[in-house]
Amino acid sequence: MVNRKQIRISLNLTKEEKEFLKSFKSKCKDTGGENLSYGEILRAMVRVFKKLKVKPDNLKNEVDLIKRICIKAKIPYR
Repeated sequence: MVNRKQIRISLNLTKEEKEFLKSFKSKCKDTGGENLSYGEILRAMVRVFKKLKVKPDNLKNEVDLIKRICIKAKIPYR
């Protein structure tokens, strides 16, 4: 991967969201993969989000955004 200049951001997650990331990270390592950092996991999520090309038009809240992402990813919401 090309080494790009990175910036630091502060992110507030719920306990459930943090536990999901922690569990995902552990499963990566426990199943023979590498020990991915939270930053690597979140950067990968951002790259996928960019590829989905979700339109930001008329979004009202986080739930609207989640629904739109699910539609683009062709996965059910809930």
